[in-house]
Amino acid sequence: MAHFARITARQWAQYEHGLKRDNPILKGLRWLRVFEDESVRTYAQAAEIIGVSRERVYQLTSLVTKLPPRIKDFLAGTEDSAVLRFFTERRLRPLTMVSDGEAQMTQFAELLAAAKEGSSDADEILGQWGSDSGQTGVPASSEGNH
Repeated sequence: MAHFARITARQWAQYEHGLKRDNPILKGLRWLRVFEDESVRTYAQAAEIIGVSRERVYQLTSLVTKLPPRIKDFLAGTEDSAVLRFFTERRLRPLTMVSDGEAQMTQFAELLAAAKEGSSDADEILGQWGSDSGQTGVPASSEGNH
């Protein structure tokens, strides 16, 4: 118990921040709603309203628009805190660079399996992408679309 006394206020704040991490998909979808206002036409205008940089608006909205609906729906609908902590923007961003939807789903399934196993090998999985891997347990779309 004595080792707990060594935790600084800054370390505790970092820990609490990690627990409260926003779901990047839900945040991106909220930010996209800003563009529904007809007067908002640029990332700069949206950034001013949201209170972040233009680049940040582009990063997050781009992440959301480039992911397949099945991935977005799954991450927006899950309440599994371990899965939500695992799927950071940094882990999702490489998926947006894959043009083939089926390949995106395969890679997402590999990451999802790692998340559910509590694996910290996500960086290794990211490095292995590009190899021909079989389809794994990806959440099925209710619409049947990819």
